Amino acid sequence: MMLAQEVVQSQRTRGEHCTKVKNSAPKYVEPTHYKNPPAFIKDLVTKSQLVDMTKSDSAYHARWMNGRRKAFYPDRQKAIRALATVFCRHINLVTHQVELSLSTAAHMAGLATLSKGEAERVAEDDLYQAKYSISRASRAFRDMVEMGWIRADRSWQVWDKHSGVWVDKYYEVTPVFFDALGITFERVERQRNKRLGLLKSQGLNSGLTPEQVGKMSISQIKADGKLRWRRKAFERNASLRDKKKLTRQMRVKTAQEQRHVAVKQVMATLGDKLGTVSKDAFTDMVNKEVASLRSFTGVERPPNERLN
Repeated sequence: MMLAQEVVQSQRTRGEHCTKVKNSAPKYVEPTHYKNPPAFIKDLVTKSQLVDMTKSDSAYHARWMNGRRKAFYPDRQKAIRALATVFCRHINLVTHQVELSLSTAAHMAGLATLSKGEAERVAEDDLYQAKYSISRASRAFRDMVEMGWIRADRSWQVWDKHSGVWVDKYYEVTPVFFDALGITFERVERQRNKRLGLLKSQGLNSGLTPEQVGKMSISQIKADGKLRWRRKAFERNASLRDKKKLTRQMRVKTAQEQRHVAVKQVMATLGDKLGTVSKDAFTDMVNKEVASLRSFTGVERPPNERLN
């Protein structure tokens, strides 16, 4: 005699989220303010849009070497291709660094999304900096690293202890990236040497000695570029911190309170030299600082303001 099986009721409930991607057709759109790029960059962008890099010999070989037997599903293929196009547009032809943060690249590729909760926080507080999700771009980026298209060593990444975040990731495209596009190594090297020659010529015109120009090498330029990238990332983080802090200080009801913020800024700038500045000159500096702070923070001038 068979016993009836006990039916177990699941306590799990389906959430409101949807597993379907928000942008099923990510695509790079050229910003209107961009200048005309070199012909080689144009060709890279065109190739990335016409050639499916995920189905290239390089991609199949890399996947096999990494133990991956399955092909990328369509949404991942589209994400990789859209991100690759953005990278093609921002490659440094000498160092092969992609001069763009991964977060910005995700936005430009249409791979950044804003959750309902984040949108509500932005609506409630216009000073709140929305946190976009770039997980789709991060996964595509990880696949590109695993296939050898991108190099992004962990030792290259730096922690910003003041902001409590990692600075923008530094990464470079590799020869395999160009191979997946169908661009030969010889052509890539010709473009690199051509660009390096142009940089040396510009160095001579800017006042560098022939000896200094002679020491310019790809490794040196790459090292300088890496340091410059990190410095700009730290400066950008500091600027965001300052802007957020000053905006909250400037968003007050009276002009007098705004001037108090400007006075402290001017006094901190002058330091020991404050005693050498006349009262009229000091007032003029404060007036200019108030205008500068309003421009920087986007805070409007209070009504019925009178200058001191």
